[in-house]
Amino acid sequence: MENLSAVNTKCLTDMPTLLDSVSQTLTKLVIILSPYYDTLKKELNLAEYSITNKCEQGYIYILGDYKKCKSQYSNIDNIFPSMELRYRLPFEKLDGEGNLLKFEIIFGYLCDDNQNVIYFQLFEMSEKSKIFFDDFLDKLKQSVSDEWEKWMWKDGYSNMICVQFSIDEFLSAEKIDDLFNVFKEYILLPAMDEVEQKLL
Repeated sequence: MENLSAVNTKCLTDMPTLLDSVSQTLTKLVIILSPYYDTLKKELNLAEYSITNKCEQGYIYILGDYKKCKSQYSNIDNIFPSMELRYRLPFEKLDGEGNLLKFEIIFGYLCDDNQNVIYFQLFEMSEKSKIFFDDFLDKLKQSVSDEWEKWMWKDGYSNMICVQFSIDEFLSAEKIDDLFNVFKEYILLPAMDEVEQKLL
């Protein structure tokens, strides 16, 4: 029979304190991040995008794949070190030719065995892509401090561009606000402008 190690016992002994600390910290992050969700939603409504019903306003996922973590764990292989506080805003608009332009903003806090970050991402999932994130990434690299991590990827389904920073002892609400402003100024608003230019 598998026994508990000293580390396991210590972790379980300290679990009430750990859970209290985690819940208080996530509550603070929700207070800081939630106004960005409202600001972004207002910006999208003003630009006459439809916001779909698949929004996530501060969902918390812990210790598993976000698609499965609400279900009961029946296999220990489903449990892995991961925690995410996520906001998701899917939005869309028809172009002049009747094609549906589909996007998502996803942002929040993510910690797993590879990263511990605050992040903002913009995805495009349109059948006929209207935005070239390569240009956005070039401008980000030229104009924005190396303090912010910037990257993008493409696959057959979507394009994505992201700005983020890794958590360290200099984390503050002001730093998160600066990241949001970088995302808005160098990614979201230019993307919306580019879509509008192509709709003319």
